[in-house]
Amino acid sequence: MDPSEIVASAPWEPPEKFKALMTSSIVGRLEAFRSCERDARRRVDADLSSRGLGRSGMAATALLEALRPDFERYAQGVVDDLLGHVRELYGTIPSESGPWIRETFEKRVTELAPRIAATIAEAQLNRVTAPGVRNRPWTEFNGAAFAAKRRMEQEILMSDLKAEMTKVQRVASAARTGAPTVDVFICHASEDKEDVALPLGLALEAEGFTVWIDKAQIKVGDDLLSKLDEGLRSSRFAVVIISPKFFGKHWTRIELSSLATLQEIRGRKVILPIWHNIDKVGIAEHSVLLASLYGLPTSSGITAIVAEITSVLREPPAS
Repeated sequence: MDPSEIVASAPWEPPEKFKALMTSSIVGRLEAFRSCERDARRRVDADLSSRGLGRSGMAATALLEALRPDFERYAQGVVDDLLGHVRELYGTIPSESGPWIRETFEKRVTELAPRIAATIAEAQLNRVTAPGVRNRPWTEFNGAAFAAKRRMEQEILMSDLKAEMTKVQRVASAARTGAPTVDVFICHASEDKEDVALPLGLALEAEGFTVWIDKAQIKVGDDLLSKLDEGLRSSRFAVVIISPKFFGKHWTRIELSSLATLQEIRGRKVILPIWHNIDKVGIAEHSVLLASLYGLPTSSGITAIVAEITSVLREPPAS
């Protein structure tokens, strides 16, 4: 990790493939709502026509009333997509992801609600003679948007509280026993942060373990080497994400050297290697130590890697 990378925290952004998945999910839900709109329009037209009201302004109001449950399902479905897919990717809802989730919801639901209601109403009014009703504010879907937003905020809050309580309990327990206060130090090249390091760290935290990772622990103005040393010394194990980029970094080599020393001093396993876009032969060209250790390839998936690491973290300490 290069010192120049320690800058003011940038807004949380998920991987591009995740954004594409979210867009596809939400667009699919909106298309389903539009299908309900077409069906509802036919029903409303038929009903009003049968009562001799087909050319009245009542059609727009009746159509919006009929579509309100469908928009509610759309709004709640967007919440399901946002929170569900974030959990699938990271194992939990990262606290730093809150602003992005809220912004996406605002664009896809809150801001859309009055616009889509107005569009539906105007489309209906253009088909009838309805003087005096064209300037009506069409806000019938706002209640559904608010209810979905409230549920989303509650789930984010509960996730944040659960994460904080887990951290407090783990640190308090470690303090009582005099053991290291962090379970895992994640050593990685900055290029592997978004795809491997952060998802792995969040998944381990979801399992109840404490994780030291530079994005969360190093802030502007901190002494870089002191903070890294603090992270290494306070951690029980170190996950080392080995990749072609890893060996090209000066700072990752410093971390690796420190870890090798720490492993020798403690006289037990400390380094837990993860192989990312590299094999044992490629590793051996750079480090005989790392090549001699059993590593987990990222091709096996985050879930499988977390299961393996978790089994190590839960082993009773050597006497």
